[in-house]
Amino acid sequence: MRLAAEHGDRLAAVLAFSPASGDSMDGCKAERFAGDVTIPALALRPASELERPASRQSFEALSTAGVRTHVSDPGTHGSSMLLPARIEGEGAQQSAAETWRLVAAFLEEHAGGGPAPAE
Repeated sequence: MRLAAEHGDRLAAVLAFSPASGDSMDGCKAERFAGDVTIPALALRPASELERPASRQSFEALSTAGVRTHVSDPGTHGSSMLLPARIEGEGAQQSAAETWRLVAAFLEEHAGGGPAPAE
């Protein structure tokens, strides 16, 4: 989000997988920069991370600032939510496929093309 806020004129869009949150990440908390993002942005987070109050509040702040959000359930931290083998629990394949579809559609819409979803 910080990169998008500071250099949005040089970017088409931004994807943020498990964006920074919590006190230890104060200098790069995504919600600090979301209000200055003028390009399309999509933030993704696994449901398990939303159990932490700081992550939940950060994610809600991103949504309030106009960032499109998606909760991967089940999911795992970061872009690993795109890989079924990295996701624990029932429904991993379906969750990863759904997240891939969303990411690919976002890239197609805002960046002129995206990767093919993993099978």
